[in-house]
Amino acid sequence: MSLAARLNKQMGLSHQRTARVLELGYGLKWSRSGVGRAWERLGNLAAPTCQRLPSRLPQSPVVWLDDTGWRVGAQPQNLRVLLSEQVTVYLIEPHRGYAEAAAILGEDYAGFLVHDGARCFYGL
Repeated sequence: MSLAARLNKQMGLSHQRTARVLELGYGLKWSRSGVGRAWERLGNLAAPTCQRLPSRLPQSPVVWLDDTGWRVGAQPQNLRVLLSEQVTVYLIEPHRGYAEAAAILGEDYAGFLVHDGARCFYGL
């Protein structure tokens, strides 16, 4: 799965080509839909942990925040990364701003927020 993830997500190979590389290189017989179903199963297993991670950030004394433009289905979105020494959270949201960051950290976040100087984060 980790090689398949790298081929598909990092190198941009389609599910079909990922399955073909795994077959040619390792003798693993996967279909393109098998690759997709494997991602779905893995996502379902990881979902409870992923849902709990953001709640750990407000207790951190230092949180780093960075975001950048992102496209989902050709629509502009915002890819936000928040991390502490223990937790890294990635979110794709339609907007960049104070309200979105405060929804995760809380408006009363008392730690240090390290960011790129965007004015919208000064309220935290």
